[in-house]
Amino acid sequence: MDTLDAIKTRKSIRNYLPQQIEKQKLDALVEAAQKAPKAAVLNLTVIENRTMLHYMNDLTLRIMKIAGNEFLRQRAALPGYEPFYGAPCLILIASEASPFGMATASCAAMNIITAATDLGLGSCYVISPTLAFKGDGKLSARLGIPQGLTELCGVLVGYADNNRFETSSDEVQVNYIK
Repeated sequence: MDTLDAIKTRKSIRNYLPQQIEKQKLDALVEAAQKAPKAAVLNLTVIENRTMLHYMNDLTLRIMKIAGNEFLRQRAALPGYEPFYGAPCLILIASEASPFGMATASCAAMNIITAATDLGLGSCYVISPTLAFKGDGKLSARLGIPQGLTELCGVLVGYADNNRFETSSDEVQVNYIK
């Protein structure tokens, strides 16, 4: 698959099969993230441990319900909703808490997502897992995230199952100035 095909066929997957990703595919995703444009420090934490994923999922769900954000509350109220959608892997992206850090993290995430599509994997860009760090002040240390860095986003990755909670919006405003 070429890059433009991967970009065109990519979807946000919101339901995954339980099987883990093969090591060579996971290594390719990490390498894709490392090749992203960077304007700040980039830290990746690849979480495949099911106990940790369940813990973070449940903590994120609890915080979504009380966060005071209507979108998060409505999402968390959906029957059967799980913020991690059963993904067997979360690639958590941390950087500096600055516009440069968020840009760096987002570029790395997009490279992961595009590479995942090329490798036949499903993926979903997520910010909700960062809520877990607000609920557990020791989680960063438990995951080995260096002090001074902030968890900014993540990419859920795995083999797609029936895509529950699917949303679609291809509507983008484009202005051309010639």
